Amino acid sequence: MLASALALAACGKGEARHEVAPSAAADVARAEPAPAADVAKAEPPAPTPSDAPAAAAAAVKPVEVTPTGSPRAVALVEALERIKGGTIDEEALASLAEDVVIAQIGDPTTPELRGRGAVLAALKDAAAAIRYFTLTPSRLYEAGDWIVIDAVLFGHHAGELLGRAPSDTVTVFGVALVLACHFGEDGKVDRIEGYFDGEALRLELGILAPPPGGKERLIAGPRGGAAKYTHGAPNPANEELVRRAEAALGDGSVDAAWASLFAPGFEFDNVNENNFFRDADGYLAYWRQPTEHGVKRTPGAELERVLSVDDCVLTWGVVRGTYTGEGQARVPAGTKVDVHVFDIWTLADGRIKSRKSFTNGLEALSQLGLLENVK
Repeated sequence: MLASALALAACGKGEARHEVAPSAAADVARAEPAPAADVAKAEPPAPTPSDAPAAAAAAVKPVEVTPTGSPRAVALVEALERIKGGTIDEEALASLAEDVVIAQIGDPTTPELRGRGAVLAALKDAAAAIRYFTLTPSRLYEAGDWIVIDAVLFGHHAGELLGRAPSDTVTVFGVALVLACHFGEDGKVDRIEGYFDGEALRLELGILAPPPGGKERLIAGPRGGAAKYTHGAPNPANEELVRRAEAALGDGSVDAAWASLFAPGFEFDNVNENNFFRDADGYLAYWRQPTEHGVKRTPGAELERVLSVDDCVLTWGVVRGTYTGEGQARVPAGTKVDVHVFDIWTLADGRIKSRKSFTNGLEALSQLGLLENVK
């Protein structure tokens, strides 16, 4: 529930990730090896006093969204900034409908939050468990009734956290996430869908151990600067291109069609899994090889929703796979595994320049029988 409180209830504005000094709404940078990505490696900071939220609140500066965002986009960022400053109250959640629903997609450990009162209570519980946390947006995408927030959740562990007892040792965490906020007819957010990697958080906190040969997760940290804002008319041609790319991955024709679908220097960033590629071979091998948990994926996601704005395409999808039997799973070989994915694609001149992908590792782990006694 903690991850839900922080990642989902952060619905107004956000930032988070491993230890970094508090800063106003910011650009997110990522750890190596992805200089072009929106996330940067966080250096372990000095312990933060327990009264850090109060100190942060006193230092809050006017929120910036570059270029100037719509009133509802600015309201979301201001809400996140208020929460980051330590002020968790009804005013901070004013952008939410009274009956808002917040769902952490693909997370079997986190029930939906229903109602603004439940969100407020969850946020207060989260604040009591964390010495310092911030949910900082790097970019907002406004497309029709949706505003999608690309952000980082960053903090220091203090109280009991996901079943881990408090400790005098400062534990830093930082996880990139997406919050897809839907606006109802009254102009309030009536649903938030969070794509937050609960596995990455638990690996960073030492609650889970990586599988043999698994990649180290990189702790993301926020950077200073105004949150960027992307808006504009939808682009059906870009949407169709992304659909063609996913279909080509799925039917195996992508090798022959690569040059017509992907721009030179195409970049793929699966932010929390530490997979970053700038070449066709690396990208295609990522999809065709089994995961670190032994799941052979069917390349290409089955798309559930596609939106476009300016030069970007936003997709909600499901990636399907099958357990090979070559791993530590407690299920038989042949077990089907489905994982939800949110992707942010950028395009130019009729080809795909980049794909930034968000999943929740807990979704696969639960289907592999690897989440026993994990909160």
